[in-house]
Amino acid sequence: MKSIIRNGYNNTFPDRRLRRIIGKNAATIDTHMTVDERLELFLMSHTAASSGVMLEVGSYLGASSTSLSEGLRRKLSSGKLYCVDTWENDAMSEGKRPTFEIFDNNTSKWKSFIQIVRGNSRTVDIPPVENLDLVFIDGDHSYEGAKSDAVRFSPLVRVGGLLMFHDSDRTEVARVIGETLAQGNWVPYGHVHRLTTLRRMQ
Repeated sequence: MKSIIRNGYNNTFPDRRLRRIIGKNAATIDTHMTVDERLELFLMSHTAASSGVMLEVGSYLGASSTSLSEGLRRKLSSGKLYCVDTWENDAMSEGKRPTFEIFDNNTSKWKSFIQIVRGNSRTVDIPPVENLDLVFIDGDHSYEGAKSDAVRFSPLVRVGGLLMFHDSDRTEVARVIGETLAQGNWVPYGHVHRLTTLRRMQ
């Protein structure tokens, strides 16, 4: 795959495009992601889908989950997205609160794709998965949290698969991305706003 570096889509009405792709209700889910970032998640999910198994850390209210799941649905018509979160807002700036019921309602259209993994991403038991098409990291944005997620989940990505980080403008997350690239088996693949994508080469 050719490296793709983008600052946004050449689309006058990205909001309309997102609504066409995932539907009006899903397109209006509260999120800290931009519309272009959600479109990028959909595109990368659709592009990477092969085994049909992906994982995200930090699902919040389901905005990213719906974009990733829809990419799977349109490419393979089936698949599994493991969503890892406490759904207690542990790492969110607005403070702790239970969010699972909202997430569950927002993602109901994609229930057949979403596998809930509820708990702290550092310690929660993960089903035995490997050769993942894509891993999306958007949980604890401290250096320790982002590093732990990258160390734990990046080795599960298949060769040619994608590793995505949100909030890559934060110093702590950017440091983890740099250290991941320094391993030598990842290359930059895409960048939209605060969303950075790496591709596994070996």
